[in-house]
Amino acid sequence: MAKQKPKDVLAQQEKVAAADGLAIIAPIYWMNFPAILRGWVERVFTYGFVYTMTPEAWRLGDLSGRRP
Repeated sequence: MAKQKPKDVLAQQEKVAAADGLAIIAPIYWMNFPAILRGWVERVFTYGFVYTMTPEAWRLGDLSGRRP
């Protein structure tokens, strides 16, 4: 059974999908984004929404099998 995404994540994904482009302007702390931005990216840019993988990639572990 597939896990349902929270409503706030679905709302953000709709906004991202409707956008013509996305620019993230943020400071970099210790080679990463601030925690709140990183949390947003990890919740919104999920498997199935931003990328998927080919069956070969799952079987063989080939990262070039990612699909945008």
